[in-house]
Amino acid sequence: MHTTTVSFRNLGRVEQTISAYYGGRVHFRATSWPARLSQPLSQHQIPAGSLVNVIGQEGITLLVAPFHENPMDMAKSDENAAMVAYV
Repeated sequence: MHTTTVSFRNLGRVEQTISAYYGGRVHFRATSWPARLSQPLSQHQIPAGSLVNVIGQEGITLLVAPFHENPMDMAKSDENAAMVAYV
């Protein structure tokens, strides 16, 4: 059986919608940060409440990409649920 570990270290939650043309805000590591899409042409917008991967930083602005959870890679566990609730 193949097991995949998912890291929540770089996971954030969108507080203000992020679009290709306008930045938004992301809650990341207990702080609210300005954020923008790392590849603006690949995704038109990420609505508030969505999870994102924080993949970089420019000054105080986080560079984010949509979080795509693959149910086959995520084990159903209390630890994973707690980590998502923490974000």
